[in-house]
Amino acid sequence: MAYDFSSGTGEEEVTDVRLTRLAHSLAHTNVEQSDDCCYDDYWEEPTLHLHINHVEVNVDEEDGWISDPELCAPVQLPPEGSRPKSRKSYMDFEDDVWVDEAEGTFQTYKTSDPSKVTELLRDMFNTHGDVYSLLLAFLDRAGRVRMQKDSLPRVLLTEFKTWLGEHEEKPKSAVLTSLHRKEALQILTRCHSTLMDDMTDVFDLHAADKTAQLDVIDCHLAEQRLKEAVTYTWKFGLQEYFDMSNILLPLVALDKINLIEGYIEESKTLQEEFVSLLDDLCEPGTTQTKINRFVSSCSLIPKDSMDELLSKSNCKLNFKQLYRLAHRMVTKYNLDLSKFSHIHSRWSTASLHHLLQKRYIEGAITEGNINDLLESVVEDNTALQFQLVKELVYHNDIAAAVYWAGRCELPVQQLPFSVQIQLEAAQSSSGKKKRQKSRTVKLDATHDTRFFKLSLPLSNVVFVDEWAEFEQCWDAIKQPNTVIGIDAEWKLPYCNRGVERLAVLQLAVEEAVYLLDMVHLPRAVGVDALTQFISCLFHSEQTLKLGYGIRGDLHMLSKSWPFTRAIVSSPVRVLDLQQMEKMVEELKKPSPTPSPCTHSHLKTTPTTQSQLPLHPLLTQNRLTKTISPPKGVWSRDEGSERTGGLALLVEKCVGKPLDKSQQLSDWEKRPLTPEQITYAALDAHCLLSVYKYLMAEAMTYDLSFNIQPALVT
Repeated sequence: MAYDFSSGTGEEEVTDVRLTRLAHSLAHTNVEQSDDCCYDDYWEEPTLHLHINHVEVNVDEEDGWISDPELCAPVQLPPEGSRPKSRKSYMDFEDDVWVDEAEGTFQTYKTSDPSKVTELLRDMFNTHGDVYSLLLAFLDRAGRVRMQKDSLPRVLLTEFKTWLGEHEEKPKSAVLTSLHRKEALQILTRCHSTLMDDMTDVFDLHAADKTAQLDVIDCHLAEQRLKEAVTYTWKFGLQEYFDMSNILLPLVALDKINLIEGYIEESKTLQEEFVSLLDDLCEPGTTQTKINRFVSSCSLIPKDSMDELLSKSNCKLNFKQLYRLAHRMVTKYNLDLSKFSHIHSRWSTASLHHLLQKRYIEGAITEGNINDLLESVVEDNTALQFQLVKELVYHNDIAAAVYWAGRCELPVQQLPFSVQIQLEAAQSSSGKKKRQKSRTVKLDATHDTRFFKLSLPLSNVVFVDEWAEFEQCWDAIKQPNTVIGIDAEWKLPYCNRGVERLAVLQLAVEEAVYLLDMVHLPRAVGVDALTQFISCLFHSEQTLKLGYGIRGDLHMLSKSWPFTRAIVSSPVRVLDLQQMEKMVEELKKPSPTPSPCTHSHLKTTPTTQSQLPLHPLLTQNRLTKTISPPKGVWSRDEGSERTGGLALLVEKCVGKPLDKSQQLSDWEKRPLTPEQITYAALDAHCLLSVYKYLMAEAMTYDLSFNIQPALVT
């Protein structure tokens, strides 16, 4: 611990003297400490008295200045009785002896008998006169080594917090002062950032002086430790003191996206400012040279180091990576894409191209649904409207190009020649009517006998957007021994300004299907009622919940409505039929040896029907608490189709596939079309039939298995 000496005559600084605990010889040679070492209330300002070669040493609690040993007079103590009882000083060199003893005990017993370490630390806390100074003595030796959870400094801080929490009243030896905080901040400039959280809690560093906190960050920046500087900046909430381009763009180059997200996590303003910064760099015509020059000029990293980083082939500061990062931030934080013009334009163009590929190349979107989705993409953007017409001509759908040219009232002279001819040959009004009629005919044609049909009448499909229907649904899903099929639908973020949010939550029981309008229902019934409903659904041990790739549905629910996050992170008695299908297929494979199958999920003991409970594969195991989002914007649907998907699983179980033509429709448009209602109801209700089939397959082999295999994250 260092202090500056000043003249006892009140003059300016004369000489500097550094005292440190690491100099063991000081504790045994020229330093004499007696019972006269104490805090003293005799003067108006708090001071500290030490005997160092018969010299009075006064430590001011505010600035740490003490007297010059060459100019100070012999010690003059206040009269006996006017001083409080002794207390350990901030410069107690005997702390080194305590630290040495603890380190020796820790190295000896940390593995064989950790209780001895705990016992020694507790004894130190109980007998030391100034526990915070003792902690500082330990931490001052930590160095820049990464501290694991079982390292002495972290064990020490953890034990101290436990010890302090066991006292109803704070012990007299555990009085935290501003000097302790200052010294703790100084130690943060010399130790690894793994100690920061514990030190912040113990020394209440959030309450420390802002200037002292900024000094710690400046120290790390001066030594080019950008990661530590950024971590301390957002932990202390000091983002307002730094230019975002100076401190975050180097992190992009270093691919430290987790630090960037931590920096902006708690502030919508910071999130929008960062994406605006990326948006400026994504301006059309911006070259890599211009990006490098801008970043190099504003970075807190020295120019030579930054230029070397930018010259590397794996540097992330390029146009493509910047756009991807902006895309990620907009999606993660549900930002309004229209605020970022360059990113919005590029996003919309990519969305337009993707939708048309889905429509004309893959045939995944019907003609009736494509127009609603295209309208949400092009909106009133004239450039995108022209682009749409050109791409429709490219796909040889001249009629659709004419329809959109007339609908958007585009200048005829600027349209492709083939579209101009068609517009001149027909009146726009009759063209619109014919166009509308053809869409209806094609839409009806998609419903044929090739596909699996909903076994319930549409009167048993209830759209829940008011309290009465909500109560009816609640009564149905809380009945004991009920099997519930769960599915969810949402509008594609490509068609929703990058926003991902749940639109419809489907809950199917044997006799009915309930379609919960998640756009309007929270306002209709209130957040508290909806939270209780979700808790009743996913935490009930009396019902079985079925899903297919349910991880994505749960993630979207928690992302759309954060108040459900804690509930869906640990659902009870939930079965993913996608995982169940894989395990049944494993059962059907012939064993390579005559011995019973030893698959990690399977029980090898034959089980009879009488031994099985109502739902023989139910356990009380919970799903993993970390629910990862689906990979990519389209992955929930495209990924499942590549591996078979629900449609083919239904075909395997009941003989006919699902009709997925409404999957990519506009699920936020109200009212839903009859085709959408039928599709949504069937997607959830078919899970009941699939479950029965897979259960029968498993029973054929007289085997049961864990119904809740851990979700792969």
